[in-house]
Amino acid sequence: GKEIVPVILLHGYKGNSNELADLATYLQGLMSADKKPVGHAVIVPDLRGHGESIYLEGRDRPLEVDRLRPDDFRNMVRYDMEAVKKFLMSKNNAGELNIEKLCVIGADMGAVVATNWAAADWSWPILAGQKQGRDVKALVLISPPRDIKGLSIYQPLDHPAVRKDLSILVVVGDGNARSLADARSVYSRLEKFHP
Repeated sequence: GKEIVPVILLHGYKGNSNELADLATYLQGLMSADKKPVGHAVIVPDLRGHGESIYLEGRDRPLEVDRLRPDDFRNMVRYDMEAVKKFLMSKNNAGELNIEKLCVIGADMGAVVATNWAAADWSWPILAGQKQGRDVKALVLISPPRDIKGLSIYQPLDHPAVRKDLSILVVVGDGNARSLADARSVYSRLEKFHP
């Protein structure tokens, strides 16, 4: 229905959509305190070079995750995420969800892709009488690294909408010192804008 919140789950580097299947099922089946369904519309894509997204149209050999170039990571933002959004827009237009409540949850590499795409989503120009972008309302960044193969998380964190308009949750465990340091760095960059 039109009040359903869509959620995009993005896997980490060398991962795939299967690693987020349990979380997707949980988010879809959420119930309110009075046992009414409040589940979310969840989509879990395989980003290029991962899982089942290893073939590009017109290319014979598969993309190998270890051989992905910086452009491949930028194209995850530019093309892969826009393909997901196009699918969600069709569901929104059919009244099956509310794209204006979009949440993106990214783990590891997925956190960098999510943040870059949120900044891109909020960078569309405003047109008279027609809305473009500005659909991402929340980000959940799980163990966000500073960058992944040249795609930085810092540049999109400086985008005014990402800094001030989005709800952002940074999640990290303390088992990996580098992940903890990177997440703290991301958190400190946002903290002054989200008291």
